[in-house]
Amino acid sequence: MKKLILLFLSFYAIVANAQIGNVGINTNTPLAMLHVKDSSVLFSGPSVLSGFPGDPPVSGAGTRMIWYPAKAAFRVGNVTANEWDKANIGSVSFGSGASTKASGSFSTAMGINTTASGSSSTALGNNTIAAGFSSTSLGNGSNATGDRSTAIGNSTLASGANSVAVGFITVASGTSSTAMGISTEASGNSSTATGNFTTASGNASLATGNTTTASGSSSTAMGLRSIASGQISFALGSNTTARAYGSLALGQFNDSIASSSQTVWTATDPVFIIGNGTSDIDRKNAITILKNGKTGINTSTPLAGLHIVAVDNTFDQSIRLESTIGPSSYCNILYDGSLKFRTFDATATYQWRDNTNNTRMQLTSAGNLTIDGVLTQSSDIRLKKNIAPLQNSLSKIAKLNGYQYNWKDANRGASLQSGVLAQEVEKQMPELVVTDAEGDKAVNYNGLIPYLIESVKELKQQNEDLKKEIELLKKKRQ
Repeated sequence: MKKLILLFLSFYAIVANAQIGNVGINTNTPLAMLHVKDSSVLFSGPSVLSGFPGDPPVSGAGTRMIWYPAKAAFRVGNVTANEWDKANIGSVSFGSGASTKASGSFSTAMGINTTASGSSSTALGNNTIAAGFSSTSLGNGSNATGDRSTAIGNSTLASGANSVAVGFITVASGTSSTAMGISTEASGNSSTATGNFTTASGNASLATGNTTTASGSSSTAMGLRSIASGQISFALGSNTTARAYGSLALGQFNDSIASSSQTVWTATDPVFIIGNGTSDIDRKNAITILKNGKTGINTSTPLAGLHIVAVDNTFDQSIRLESTIGPSSYCNILYDGSLKFRTFDATATYQWRDNTNNTRMQLTSAGNLTIDGVLTQSSDIRLKKNIAPLQNSLSKIAKLNGYQYNWKDANRGASLQSGVLAQEVEKQMPELVVTDAEGDKAVNYNGLIPYLIESVKELKQQNEDLKKEIELLKKKRQ
């Protein structure tokens, strides 16, 4: 009897409060439509989910909180269409916010217009989609359609299995690919694109920086607008291109050598390049090393073990060899149509040494040459043509004079010299005088020897003729 009285009183309290629009349990002053005070609330469902669950308590548009025990699903928020109808509620799913859809088993959708259709998927934010198995989509307009994919940020897409897209308008379409940053794309399997507007299309490739492209498999492009198109290639810097298989390009605006193979190791292709160009129409290399070992400086097509092209035809833009004494002790080598060696040390000598480190020939800065051995010249008759004997050698030699002199240029040496004058020799034997580009004349002293030989023969003949005349005079006197 007592229990009936308590039940009646409780029902009376509920009905009485319901008259003002609120229902209270254990309270006479409910503050909401349903107010449970100092107790807990239990919503129970079947212990085993049915393979053929019944309909949810309500469907269609509306603002509501739903516990759907048949699928162990929970919904809270607002929908404008059929997002929370039976067909769009996944088993053991959770949906909250505005027009969210968690249709995959064990899925979660929160925010505004989010969709978690993949099994064990999660979609959070605004207009995000998690369609792949165990996928996650967070942010604004991001899509994770690949299995086990993750899309985070604004308008990101992770469509490859096990892919990750993070940032703004990034795309990770390759299997196990990663795209991070702004407008990056990783389409190759196991590829990674990070930074701004980078593309990693080769399998296992990496593109990072700004507008870089790694299209070769296992290639890497880093920096600004660098391209690694060869397999296993690496491009680093500004506007560099690593086209050849297994090549490394550094610097800026390098000449990548268009004929290079991107897939095969070719001996004549580059393996290492440092570019020093200034634009797309001025691509050049400071250093180029080919796979066959040929190395070029200021050339992209080295033709020898070491091929050097001068910056310009001046000594300080060619080859410089410097001693350990300091920067004031050095020499230069220049080819400008002539091979030139220049030392900037007044006491330096040019030396040629043998295998035992003995000096066999030495040229001083004053121009004095010393040779240990014999100087020979080609003179085989089989090498010559237009052979003719010298004429009037004695008269020509007689018109030459020997002199002693000192050089005007102190760098030529201060010691007393002896020799002939080129201008005098040129008048008699012009073939023995050479005039250089500066107008300075030089004499082929060895060329005087044949004239001296013929002069001696002429003197001998004159001497014999005189002897005959003397003998005739002696006979006449007898």
